[in-house]
Amino acid sequence: MPSQLFSETDEIIPAPVGVNVEPRLGRRGRSIVRAFARAALGVEDYRELIALREKFSKKADVSGRGTQALRVAVFILFDLKVQGWTLQVTRNGICGKAPKPDHSSPEAEKRRLRDSHLHERDNQLRQRSVREFIRKMEQQRMGPNGWVSILSVMRDGRELAEKLRAVEGESALQVKELRECISPYLQVVEPGARCSVTGLKLSEIWRYFRHTWTTPYNSTPGRKMWILVRDRAAKNHPVIGIAAIGSAVMQLSTRDAWIGWRPSEFLEQLRLKPDTDWAHWVRRSLDNLIGGVYRKDFLKDRILTVSSLRYPDEECIAKLLRESVKARKRHQKYPRREEHKGQGRSPRISWNQHARLDLFRAKRAESLAELLAARMKLRQVGFRTGSRVELQGALNSAQGRRAIETILKHVKASHVGIDMLDITICGAVAPYNSILGGKLVSLLLMSPEIVRAYTQKYAKTPSIIASSMAGRPVRRTPSLVLLGTTSLYGVNPSQYNRLRLEAADVGGRKGEWIHFQRLGKSEGFGSYH
Repeated sequence: MPSQLFSETDEIIPAPVGVNVEPRLGRRGRSIVRAFARAALGVEDYRELIALREKFSKKADVSGRGTQALRVAVFILFDLKVQGWTLQVTRNGICGKAPKPDHSSPEAEKRRLRDSHLHERDNQLRQRSVREFIRKMEQQRMGPNGWVSILSVMRDGRELAEKLRAVEGESALQVKELRECISPYLQVVEPGARCSVTGLKLSEIWRYFRHTWTTPYNSTPGRKMWILVRDRAAKNHPVIGIAAIGSAVMQLSTRDAWIGWRPSEFLEQLRLKPDTDWAHWVRRSLDNLIGGVYRKDFLKDRILTVSSLRYPDEECIAKLLRESVKARKRHQKYPRREEHKGQGRSPRISWNQHARLDLFRAKRAESLAELLAARMKLRQVGFRTGSRVELQGALNSAQGRRAIETILKHVKASHVGIDMLDITICGAVAPYNSILGGKLVSLLLMSPEIVRAYTQKYAKTPSIIASSMAGRPVRRTPSLVLLGTTSLYGVNPSQYNRLRLEAADVGGRKGEWIHFQRLGKSEGFGSYH
């Protein structure tokens, strides 16, 4: 654990002002990591830094113990160095100072961040399995129409440039000729599917180009779709760009404020319009949420009673919370990972059995405790039948407002993972990236084909967490209404600027537009390790 590896000091550290990043090691270990920090101080070449890392990480304490801790310490200091940190050895330890963002030049700041990510990406490309995959893709093989390789789905930039330069004439004619130069279409990557033109696996085509991105390629949990944008105007239908959409981030303050999902905005909306429809929504949502949690085992174990489900009290809520803590401790001690990794796909385990696993027993107990507490609070403030007057009374009470916030949180969780997705990869490859191909890929993600493909893929797929909580298959028909994304570089991504599509052109209402809108800056941080 980090608390065991690094120590802090209360002493004043000389300039440069930063944080003490010296690991907690023996005397010999400290001298080695300090020697590494001194040796790396003036080195900027990546290969030289790797050589230093290998040299110092192979050393060990005199006793022969602590080798692994020493290697971890050297590797972490190496990572800080390649990420632009300044390391300086002082009498108190190793002082680390993070690089300052260059706010004066967005391009310079993007370049700095891009360079820091490229270290990890390039490190992945050095792995033997990745090198073998790239070699395999670049080797010639017999396809449906002759010898092909991944190079067959790359367009010659010189040929494309010549065709574009030759386009002249009136506007209508120019559009017709441009369509003969570039004719894009979407291709959703399905498991095992192959390109009908080249015979290459679509997933391998997508993965090959993904390795050219700034960040390393890693698999992500949750729902996801990979997309290729191909060009039917050229031989072998070369790849214009790639995209990926996946499960949305659960908490994103600027997005939630725009939707009206944050408690403050939502409660204000109810205050302005506390009508019968909203009152029925509060009652119906709470009933559905409680009904969606498997509870037979809790009734059998006398943690709950049928009466306490309708008229909860402090005692039953406390029992559920205690059971949640016990089940979570059992899960941490005996995690049974092989059963969770099956995620309900194995015929050997039913959703009923899955719900009884300690992980989901803990989750169910905690959720029921929250929801029953909300029901208890609403009853205490007089919200029982779901009338407009009762809703007004609940909104005027702190207890009632907290209960409605709990309902909102659980309803939001059921929609975030189903009806909205995040764009995780989006961009063009050469030579299309030089002619705004990234904007084309972004625009195509707004098309009805994406919505249909997502619906077809997940309409009959049980929601893993919801099914494990309910003890039965729960299939939520997707209704994709929002795509979100965040900038890798912390600045406004120009790729999405000024992109909009008239809804009528894709079967929507006339006068309405589908477009990308900048909402502001997100909070928090992420890690690419």
